[in-house]
Parts: sequence; C-alpha cells; structure tokens
Amino acid sequence: MQQIADWLEKLGLGQYAQRFAENDTSFVILPELTDQDLEKIGVACPKDGGELVERKTRKGRTFFGCENYPNCDFTSWKRPLKQPCPKCGGLLVIANKREAQCTNCQESFLLEEVVPETVE
Repeated sequence: MQQIADWLEKLGLGQYAQRFAENDTSFVILPELTDQDLEKIGVACPKDGGELVERKTRKGRTFFGCENYPNCDFTSWKRPLKQPCPKCGGLLVIANKREAQCTNCQESFLLEEVVPETVE
C-alpha cells in the first residue's frame, strides 16, 4: 500500500492515499480505472456543496460521494436526485423503484411527484 501512497504523492494526489487504502486498491487494478469511475452526476453535496460523483468499490458496487474527499466524507449507496426535498430542502435519494427519501428529514415521496420526467 505504501507504493501507491508514494505514487499518488508524486502525482500531487496524496490526499487520495487513504481512500485507496480503505478500498484495498492495488497496482493491479489501477490500469482499469477510467474517468467514468468518477463521473459527476450534477448534484451538490449536502455537507459542503461540492459536486457528487458516482464511484465504484473494488468489487464493482456503485456508490456516490463528494468530489472533495477526503475533506468531505459524504457518501450514499442510493442515487441522489437533483430535486430538493419538498418538505425541508434536503437531499433526495432514490429509495426504491417508486419512492424517493430525504436524507435530512427522512420523509418519503413518490418519485412521480418529485421527478416529473422518467428516472433511469
């Protein structure tokens, strides 16, 4: 793991060494990483206002996190929506096929009520 930390430091990306260690990322997987592994989704982070990005764990599971990691530790397994919570203005995430849930007030809403267009 120290090799990766040293390599990231040389690239000026030392702040990501901890994240690589947490996910047990090795040199073997590095050539497979692409820009799509950090795809911006157009939603602001509820903690610091940074852009949320779609990421993948080493096992390929999708999650969402702030682009300002490690300074911001916001993450979610559920896809965030651009629309704010109608009740409190907090971040809405897709809870299931029919509902969205606010990460702030925990209120649930039908997707068809908060997202007029089709959600992918």
